[in-house]
Amino acid sequence: MARGYLAERLGNRTGAAQDYKRVEFSITKGHAHARLALLALDSGDESMASIEAQGDEPEPTALYVRGAIEERRGALLAAIRYYETALNAITQRRHGNRSVSDTLLSIDQDRIAIALENARKRQR
Repeated sequence: MARGYLAERLGNRTGAAQDYKRVEFSITKGHAHARLALLALDSGDESMASIEAQGDEPEPTALYVRGAIEERRGALLAAIRYYETALNAITQRRHGNRSVSDTLLSIDQDRIAIALENARKRQR
C-alpha cells in the first residue's frame, strides 16, 4: 500500500497501480481497490473506476469515486449522498482511533470535502 501511494504521489500511476494490485492483506485490500478506482477515474476510465469502487462496505475513497461518477452523469443528489457518506465514514472511524487503517481512510478527506462543497453550490 505504502509503495503504491508513494508512486501515486510521485505521478507514477502505472507503478502505483501495479503496487496496489499486489496488495494481499485483507485489511488493506479494500484501500488498494479504492486507490485503483481513483486512478481509473482520474485517467477517464469510468467503467474500471466503477468496478474497482464496488463492495459491500466501500472505503471513503471508493464512495468518492462513486459520487464523482454520478456527478459526471448529472445525478447531483446521488453524488452529494455519496460524498456525505464518505465524510461521515471518515469522521466515525477517526473518532478516538489512531490506526494505520484509519489514516488510510482519511487520505482523500480534503478532496471529498471540496467535491461535496462544489456539488452543493451547483445544486442551488
